[in-house]
Amino acid sequence: MPGAPPSEPTVITTTGLLYDQKKGTATTDRPLQFEFRDGSGTATGAAYNSTDGTVWLKSEVVIHLERDRPVDIHAAELHYLQKEHQVQLNRPEFRREGQALNSDTGTLFLDEKQQAKSGFLDGNVHGNMEGGTPEKPRTTEFWSSHLDLTLNEKQQVTAAVATGNPHMDSRGSTGRSEGRADRLEMDLTGEDNTLKQAQWKGGAKMVFTPPPAPGPSKAQTRIITAEQIEINMKDGGKEVSTARTLTPGRVELVGGTEPRRVMTARQIWADFGERNTIHEMKANGQVRTESDPPSTAPAGSPLRITTSDSLDAIFDNQQQLQKMSQTGAFQYHEGDRQATAELAVYTATPGGQSSTTSGTTVLTGKPGTDPQVWDPQGRVIAKKITMPDQKADAMSDANAETTAEGEVRGTQMPAKKDDKPGQTHSAVLTDDKEPIHVLTDLLRWDRKTGLSHYQGGPNGRARLWQGQDVIEARTLDLENTKDKKNLTGTGDVFSTLVQKDRDPLRVSSDR
Repeated sequence: MPGAPPSEPTVITTTGLLYDQKKGTATTDRPLQFEFRDGSGTATGAAYNSTDGTVWLKSEVVIHLERDRPVDIHAAELHYLQKEHQVQLNRPEFRREGQALNSDTGTLFLDEKQQAKSGFLDGNVHGNMEGGTPEKPRTTEFWSSHLDLTLNEKQQVTAAVATGNPHMDSRGSTGRSEGRADRLEMDLTGEDNTLKQAQWKGGAKMVFTPPPAPGPSKAQTRIITAEQIEINMKDGGKEVSTARTLTPGRVELVGGTEPRRVMTARQIWADFGERNTIHEMKANGQVRTESDPPSTAPAGSPLRITTSDSLDAIFDNQQQLQKMSQTGAFQYHEGDRQATAELAVYTATPGGQSSTTSGTTVLTGKPGTDPQVWDPQGRVIAKKITMPDQKADAMSDANAETTAEGEVRGTQMPAKKDDKPGQTHSAVLTDDKEPIHVLTDLLRWDRKTGLSHYQGGPNGRARLWQGQDVIEARTLDLENTKDKKNLTGTGDVFSTLVQKDRDPLRVSSDR
């Protein structure tokens, strides 16, 4: 029997035995019991052939292995082939405390000591594991068509390869985790012979669903897809520690009260916190993000699209994005609003009470390349630019205001006949066909109201000009909308206004 070295014979007990000395066979159709090193078992009916060294347990086979963790093997029938070093099982089921694995057929391959070294299960492979705690139980199920097994000297399964539509479903009070691919390779050398690592290969897809909650919830389902995904488990093999795509991948966040978000990159990493929630996500190479407008946005609102060389995102326990940094050739598109930078850092507004999260994005550059933001109404270039979400709280001036700091260069385009209310216009000085240019140290611009504030600049003064007209002052406030055109300069004001066929008018004043 498997597990019994030749020096330790197997002892079989039954109530009736038919022995054919000429053929070297012994048979019985009655119940029998057997004992061997580290185990025992029962069956109904058996046939032994001493010539070719085969044993056939005909039905109701139960084998109990007493090892580090006891295992019971149940089968409809068992064939032991000594010369071939094989044990063949019909409808086998392997049971260990809290775990079960079964299939249509199975084969174990034995070494010279008759110890199992490998094997496979074939046809309707199904595994089940009960885990967690009494307060937070978790059930994990696994299916495939074929499962190859590798065992160590202690007869413990150390590796398994599943093929034929392998898929997994783990459910509990902390949420649901699902996985699917063409092939699954499992490293089972974790603590207490548990899952340490799983590699899903061929159209891999992992889905992490938050637990149901009463009322509206911001929590979102996370979907990771790639040709290959590697999952590393925490000690005990019950919760995910890290996940990464080994090929270009995609992460999608859907559901809850938050907008749908999608990220693609050449490689993606995810670190998990408690309850299989993603705590941090990193991406590298051709990173692209796409965010739907919030549910409260007007119909037809544009998607937000960003691209960069790398990305690092932090999430809270409800899977809400708290902070996201994108580095290297960052680009931003949201309708007609665009931006470029070397580094973009998005931070969610803390303590937000609305059903959707809002926040701000800070853009910075690198030596020789400053960030810039533009749309059809104008362009701003500066050392640092802070811009709010277009979905920011309209009741908060701070959340609706774009700021630019350090060597700010701004351009505001001339008015157009089809401009909509609230869009900025340039007919402030004497020429409504020329754009307005600004040099300053600090710009604050309210996109909703069209109010702009400029502070400091060359020689300590902000400089604004349109065509040949120039105004400088310590601070400049510009109200440039469809209905109002006001420009106020304060502190060391100097202006030069040029009119056709007249000498330039130069004026100095405090205001």
